[in-house]
Amino acid sequence: RRARRVVVVALAALDRVPAAREALLGAGLECDGVLLQSSRLAPLPGDVTRLAAANPVFLLWGVRPHGRTEGVAP
Repeated sequence: RRARRVVVVALAALDRVPAAREALLGAGLECDGVLLQSSRLAPLPGDVTRLAAANPVFLLWGVRPHGRTEGVAP
């Protein structure tokens, strides 16, 4: 069986990031992350368009270091 090489976590709340990061690091994965923020196009009177903010999302990912096989079933 092959081990997962990458785990991705999407979070809406900043206060959950530290626990998720610790879980990835505790599983022996190298961890990194970003905040993604976007806006939708929304109409305004007078044939004008505005940007309507959407909720930001935190993406964390953990990558198994090259050559590491801990926790992998034979």
